[in-house]
Amino acid sequence: MIRILVLMVLVSLVSAASVAETAGVITDPATGAEIVRYSALIPPPVRGQGLGLIVGLHGIGGNEKQTLGGLKIALADAGRSQAFMVLGLKSKGRGWETVDHEPIRQAVAWAIREHGVDPRRVYGLGYSHGAIRYGHFAAEAQDLFAGVVLWAGTCAKIPADGSGVAYYVVHGESDPTVKPGNIRAARTTMRERGVRLVYREIRGGDHGAPYSPAARAMWGNHIQWMDSLRNARQPLPEEVAAAIAEAEAALDADGKLSSGVARRVFPVLMDNAGPAVDDFLLRCLQSDDRALLKPATKLCTVRVYGDSVIAALAPLLDHKDKTVRQQALAALVLASDFQVQPAETALCSWIAGIESARSQFAALGVLDPIIAHQQGTVALEPTVTELLKSLAAGSGPVAQRAQGQLAGF
Repeated sequence: MIRILVLMVLVSLVSAASVAETAGVITDPATGAEIVRYSALIPPPVRGQGLGLIVGLHGIGGNEKQTLGGLKIALADAGRSQAFMVLGLKSKGRGWETVDHEPIRQAVAWAIREHGVDPRRVYGLGYSHGAIRYGHFAAEAQDLFAGVVLWAGTCAKIPADGSGVAYYVVHGESDPTVKPGNIRAARTTMRERGVRLVYREIRGGDHGAPYSPAARAMWGNHIQWMDSLRNARQPLPEEVAAAIAEAEAALDADGKLSSGVARRVFPVLMDNAGPAVDDFLLRCLQSDDRALLKPATKLCTVRVYGDSVIAALAPLLDHKDKTVRQQALAALVLASDFQVQPAETALCSWIAGIESARSQFAALGVLDPIIAHQQGTVALEPTVTELLKSLAAGSGPVAQRAQGQLAGF
């Protein structure tokens, strides 16, 4: 046992040490001209797997190293230090302006070209002025980013719909530097347009709220959120499109997939997104064939797909197959944790409709991780709050549990 523990520690140390910390200047490969200064965390390549990329933008007067420390901790919290490259950039001036957009694009292209980054897994994180810049740039660069995290920023340009970039906001309720009025209004507009948004407003927080203990507990959740996203605006690779087309043809022919076709199609759906992926998953989730339902629901336990896929999970909460039921539930909990509105509605409606008090008491437990990630914020999501208030108004163990879950909000 001691030898095993020692080996595990050594493996952990070697793994941590294998992430290279480097800094330098990205230059134009044709002319050698300076593009942008950077500081980076670069894990070793894994054969056959592209890295995710997190592009960090500093606050006013900051530098390329400012976001690296927090992201290093966040990745360690999520156990994903080996899965993401972190690229902190330096603006041309003290803060970020439109002139910095092209250098950011070129930095991402450099990371894809030189370090094996998967273009479907590019994310941003900005603090203060860096978050304000992402609030301008991300909506214009949906081909580039699957999602962006805004720490104490604003969002001046909001996507027209939810088909592209997603947002994760952390902001202080009492921020005197970047007052929360803008980001609250942006939240309302995003919800109306169906733009995916995780919103965590830290109770009493100031401009440093994203670094507060309450927000610090959410850092690993940032990475889990990124892991659940892929860029739907990136074109499907030819081999992925071919695998989906082959599987669609097989379903058209007899409603089933051979084991060979299944082995080719389901794994590639993990790292891809968009209408073709959603349409195929929807067919699988609406099938009566467990050979389609099980791998499709399993994918949804780690990836959050489009609204049509989320909606198709809801009826499966009462499926006769236990594995299908459990995976559909886990999928809706994941999506609800990231405040996907159809998932929250489906999950809360399911809990509300359970007739057995014992079963309903147990079902309330699925909300615990969702509530945990909102601890220290000003409020739970309205759908969750409405359910808990309704149940808390009753009596007995269910009411007591709902009351406990509402405590602190």
